[in-house]
Amino acid sequence: MDFDLVGESLIGAALTQCGIEGRTTSEIMSPGNIRESMFELLLTADIVIADMTLHNANVYYELGIRHALRDRITVLLRGVGGELAELAPDAVPFDLLTDRYVAYPIGNPAEALGKLVAAISQGSASFASDSPVFKLLPKLRAPSPDDFLAVPVGFKECADRAIERASKYAGTDTRDLYWGDLALLAREARSFPWARAGLRLIGRKQFDHQRHVGARATWEAILRNDESDLEANLKLSTIYQKLGNYNASNDAVERIRARTDLAPNLRAEKQALLGSNLKVQWLESLKASPPESTLESALFADSLKAYEEGFRADRNHYYSAINALALTVIRRELAELYPQQWELGQPDDDTLEPGEMASREFNRVKERIECLKAGVALALESADEFESEQNAVWRAFTAADLRCLVSSDPRKVGLGYRQVIEKYRDAFPFAIDSARAQLNLLQTVGVLKDNVAAGLAAFPPVVKAAAGAPASARGRIVLFAGHCVDPSGRQNARFPRTPEARQAAAQAIDARLQRVRARPAGVALGMASGRSGGDILFHEACKASGIPTWLYLARPSAYFTNLAVNPADDDWAGRFYTLLDERGEACRVLQDLDPDADPQAGVPKWFAQQPPYDVWHRNSAWMLFNALAFGPDRVTMILLWDKDPAGNDSGVTGRLVDLAEEIGVEVDVIDSKTVFGLA
Repeated sequence: MDFDLVGESLIGAALTQCGIEGRTTSEIMSPGNIRESMFELLLTADIVIADMTLHNANVYYELGIRHALRDRITVLLRGVGGELAELAPDAVPFDLLTDRYVAYPIGNPAEALGKLVAAISQGSASFASDSPVFKLLPKLRAPSPDDFLAVPVGFKECADRAIERASKYAGTDTRDLYWGDLALLAREARSFPWARAGLRLIGRKQFDHQRHVGARATWEAILRNDESDLEANLKLSTIYQKLGNYNASNDAVERIRARTDLAPNLRAEKQALLGSNLKVQWLESLKASPPESTLESALFADSLKAYEEGFRADRNHYYSAINALALTVIRRELAELYPQQWELGQPDDDTLEPGEMASREFNRVKERIECLKAGVALALESADEFESEQNAVWRAFTAADLRCLVSSDPRKVGLGYRQVIEKYRDAFPFAIDSARAQLNLLQTVGVLKDNVAAGLAAFPPVVKAAAGAPASARGRIVLFAGHCVDPSGRQNARFPRTPEARQAAAQAIDARLQRVRARPAGVALGMASGRSGGDILFHEACKASGIPTWLYLARPSAYFTNLAVNPADDDWAGRFYTLLDERGEACRVLQDLDPDADPQAGVPKWFAQQPPYDVWHRNSAWMLFNALAFGPDRVTMILLWDKDPAGNDSGVTGRLVDLAEEIGVEVDVIDSKTVFGLA
């Protein structure tokens, strides 16, 4: 029995066709010995393919563990044919003929390739259980693999450092660059068994700090693996809403609503998300309508209904309760301010005069306010007792919102917000901005004016961007990468060590830069490393055009110079140090992401086992994700490249191009062979 042939021609080929990364257990275990890593993979692997051809007790044992731990996706294989009785088609120790069962000819496993690809694809597309354990015990819930995968401490520290640095540069381009570090970490996390746990860690931080574009990419990566992932859909519903994509936001809510296993708090959460989407759309409609139109707005009414249903689903869900209370208070205040519109909006009733109908409904609204006021207070009381400290800032702001909605003393309202802000001054911006947005909503419709003014006065001023507007609003971000000057003795020239080659490259780079600069938005920022040749020429071209640039070094400057500048001889070192001096703080060193990184490899220790990803690959990806922090649609990447995917630089440029094109970045290649006459 040639299992190597099965692994290569059938299993490996099927995974490749399905675009799935995977490996066989032979790489992690010796024959007959079940190791700890095997149990981890049985729990965490998205797909397990088990070959049942031979009666191996270990295989049956492992299959039982998989079926007990994960409800999906397990594909069973068995070879048929041959001389041994146990290889006959009907030689099965127990019923393995499930929907995921694939038989293959022992002499030619590849013959079943199409069947295996179909089984994997169908299993991935379906969210039905294929585990007999979970089928027989429908109330049993599979544990989340993320709960059992430890994200390396170094990875967490890298993320925390990025946030700490970004927070120091509020309202500047520098802040956005540092947020790009999180996107790099999210991309790198995908290469590990703890990928989803790592992505969640990054996605939560991006979400909490309102990096909506980056957070969208991170949570969508999780969703591609499991369309029903609850947290991903909850986060994406809000993210899409913030980005103005209401249809996508509603789709995320519908994916949540399709689940039948939601606990009361999650049923409340999904209704609150629906209410939030409707509320945002109502506020959009107010831009072209007077405040009193709210009394006739179906969006407003549906939003209130959704929040009310959320609170009914879980009486401890104070978020639904406070929003239902806020919208009900708005109804009361607008009814008093615009009695004619209030009366007009009441349903017809032949038994009552319009005025009497309006009066009855107004009294009902006031009664409902009292009920919701008590409901919010009781929900907060329960939450203070049982909810985690992590949500303390939300509870505190909800209590301040409650006071704003019901208090007749603006001084107490302002004091309430000031106390919360003082206590949670270091809380993530999302909480503070959400509380401010609640007050802005009341201000927009013109109700509770004194309370709202007192509340808003307690908040710190909104930080305005330096120099007018952030780079993301001023023009394109141009990223440069490409060949450095050939070292002495290089066999196949790429960037000849001649003045003519230098001049030709400088002209070609400047021409492409000017082409981007000529667009209506112009160029806001340039980004490149500092190697001899193309990098330095790009920085110099930007300087001549008055375009600020950022310098990205794969190693500290002394090491970097020896590795990437000095081998070119001539005056490149002097030009590099001039560039370095001019950049000042606009220079980043890759090792700053992880000071504990291996000084030789230049990549963090938690990434050390991932060849061929080295310091040069990481530096190029780092630059790209820093540029993407301003928005993928604003990035142009200029390359001086011979278009050799492998190249003599370990394929760094080729892999950068692949990554940029996958993300959707505009790529402009200068053919170096043509520029240098090497074609």
